[in-house]
Amino acid sequence: YLHGIGPNGYQGKLGLQYDRHKISQANRDSTINDLSLKYNVSIPFVKSLQLYSKGSIGLGANAGSFDLDGYVNLKIKDWATLKGGANLFRRSIELIEDEFWINDVKIFDNDFSKPFGSKFYGALNIPKLNTIISLKQTFENNPILWGYNALPYQLEEILSTTQLNAQIHLIWGGWHMDNYLQYQILSEDLIDLPNYMSTHKFYWDGDIFHKNMNLRIGVQTRLVPEYTAQRFIPVIGRFHEGVNPLQFYPDTDFFISFKVQSFRMFLQVQNITEFWSSDKDINYQVENHPQYDFTFRYGVRWVLFD
Repeated sequence: YLHGIGPNGYQGKLGLQYDRHKISQANRDSTINDLSLKYNVSIPFVKSLQLYSKGSIGLGANAGSFDLDGYVNLKIKDWATLKGGANLFRRSIELIEDEFWINDVKIFDNDFSKPFGSKFYGALNIPKLNTIISLKQTFENNPILWGYNALPYQLEEILSTTQLNAQIHLIWGGWHMDNYLQYQILSEDLIDLPNYMSTHKFYWDGDIFHKNMNLRIGVQTRLVPEYTAQRFIPVIGRFHEGVNPLQFYPDTDFFISFKVQSFRMFLQVQNITEFWSSDKDINYQVENHPQYDFTFRYGVRWVLFD
């Protein structure tokens, strides 16, 4: 890599990265030699506005692939920071998408074209309100998906994904509530993901015993509405399209942690929802793969200084 620092805070890095992949499957050996040109640039226009860009361009076996990203940070006085950017990409076909063998039997052998597309994103950070709101829009041409039969296929249409996220931290004295909310829309009903999900953590954080111990105690819950879930096929290690819906399950944990100087200890009770679930519902995030039942965890950390 070549590094450079110019006047007024200009910075840049340019270099080459070589990756050699040796593949052995079905008694056939092959080698893939990837060579990528990588760069990273930082340009401060004024004190409150900076431009960042980084990217990778394939030159070897990965020729024709690229990942170019650029964004700007705009500081709006002392109350907010606005980030906006764009990404252009064209990726290589993964080996598992191209061909797959089991016991010297070829399961599939595809000839996909490289997916390409663009992403546009922005985020507004308001420190005084402890709030971050972000929006991302993705357009992908010729995306590769995994169907119900656990085989890959290429969509000839453009797949559009819109994601809206919000992180909100509320404080009342020693009481805190961390909220993470996400809403997403896909143009094609081909990827089994929920449209909405959220995580909420409610806890008390403060010092006790004449400020000799820091205590944090509270609960965390994850809320996902009923949706059709993906399946997982271990032999390939991929998630693929499913057909059965997963029921709503408020997955809730209780936690407590202590800190005395360099000594720390935490206790966590996972899935306390099981206690009040009358019909003993089972928590699933992937079809046929249940999550933990009621579980107790604890940990200790003690750092000794000389």
